[in-house]
Amino acid sequence: MGFRGFFLGRKRAVAVWIFLLVFASVRPGQAQSFAGVLTEHNDNARSGENLSETVLTPANVNSSTFGKLFSYSVDGQIYAQPLYVPNVSIPGQGTHNVVYVATQNDSVYAFDADGLSSAPLWQDSFINPGQGITPVACQIDGKQVTSCGVYPIYGVTGTPVIDPSTSTMYLISRTTESGASIQRLHALDITSGAEKFGGPVVIKASVPGTGAGRRGGSIPFNPLHDIQRAGLLLLNGTVYIGWAGAQHGWIMGYDATSLAQVAVFVSRDQGGCAEKLQVPTIANGKVYVSTQNELDVFGLLGSGSAPAVYLSTPCHTFPARALNTTSPPVKITLTNSGTATLQITGIALTGTNPDQFAETNKCKSTLGAGKSCMIAVTFTPTAAGAETGYVMITDSAAGSPHNVFLLGSGKAQ
Repeated sequence: MGFRGFFLGRKRAVAVWIFLLVFASVRPGQAQSFAGVLTEHNDNARSGENLSETVLTPANVNSSTFGKLFSYSVDGQIYAQPLYVPNVSIPGQGTHNVVYVATQNDSVYAFDADGLSSAPLWQDSFINPGQGITPVACQIDGKQVTSCGVYPIYGVTGTPVIDPSTSTMYLISRTTESGASIQRLHALDITSGAEKFGGPVVIKASVPGTGAGRRGGSIPFNPLHDIQRAGLLLLNGTVYIGWAGAQHGWIMGYDATSLAQVAVFVSRDQGGCAEKLQVPTIANGKVYVSTQNELDVFGLLGSGSAPAVYLSTPCHTFPARALNTTSPPVKITLTNSGTATLQITGIALTGTNPDQFAETNKCKSTLGAGKSCMIAVTFTPTAAGAETGYVMITDSAAGSPHNVFLLGSGKAQ
């Protein structure tokens, strides 16, 4: 019987209690068909299922027979899902079932999953405070320097991924080194914690564009503000990594054996709102990518004819402005990127505070393939604080209604 969704929660105390009863009856050297939990939510479909679990059942998981067996303390918060590999040969220490844990203090631990050793089988630390290498603090001297969605420090946030064929764990660390923010891709030997394949490598990327954060004619990856929170994905020899950006979302691919960068994707080059990308889920011949306010689905293009909607920006943040004053209009381009005529049945403001925004448009009821029309939106705050809304577009394309998220802030004089 499969046991769904077990051990997918995050434990956010410094002394983190890692519950391991799921593996309690398995001992080193015992034959197992279970390959382990090697990626976030157990598989590339992110199903959260462990269909090989036979010890735990609805009958025995109850207050009388189920409880905490033991715990291991670590040096920081754990946001990443613990990973598990059976029958790992640890140099000089024999064969163990191993649970791997990464922390926001930039540490990675390998523990005996059955509680047979109180000390870590190995531990890596990517910081050296004496040399000015620390995790990334979201505040310095009480002033916020980056998002405090993870508080108070960022280290290893996203769930690593393990390649059992090479006994390699891939993960992203974040450090501050003499004032500079750096992110690195590590490839660790799961038997010893040693770096492999010439790693680690520093994460760098830029794409041509004219959006927010540009330098010259390019948009660079921002190692301070681009947050790697989604679990890493290993597929066909490539490690895929997703970031939620302060101005853009990123997905990058790295060769699993050379650690060379082989792919870079940025969600938008216009900026305006933070994009929150998760590593894609691949299923049934399609790729599903979650962004700020929509689910993008990619797949093989058919030979049929259909309309499609492309919006020049998925969201817009208006600068804070005085109460009862109106912003300059922001222009949003609606394009029919498909091959058939788009029917537009409505464009309206919705959401929590739609009355704080105003919309005008030059879109007619039909929009030919390859054609565009303009939507203009202004913001007039009547109360202090954040105000949100949506431009909601009802049309004949797949995924309708389509929307643009709006955010503004009113400030009292």
